[in-house]
Formats: sequence, C-alpha cells, structure tokens
Amino acid sequence: MFSQIGKRAPVHCTGVGKAMLAFYPEKQIESILDRHPMQKFTENTITTKNK
Repeated sequence: MFSQIGKRAPVHCTGVGKAMLAFYPEKQIESILDRHPMQKFTENTITTKNK
C-alpha cells in the first residue's frame, strides 16, 4: 500500500471509501456515484453500481 498525507482517492476504489459508503443511505450513495464517474484504475476496480 502507498499513501500520502492529504492525497485523495475516489471513494469506489479504496477500502475506507467502500466502508464509508456501506453505512450511507441508498439515496446518498446514488447521489455520490452519479456525481463522480467510477474510473478504472486496475483490473479489479469496481466500475458499475450493480450490487
């Protein structure tokens, strides 16, 4: 793992981001994902909203 203080990463491709989304209301999750495209960073990056 590589990390830098103050560096940001998209919510859909970090463990912490996914953990946070797990406890948000469904409407808030939809709003966040609609505003921020789910860009592919690796072969395993999740890029769809399917459950």
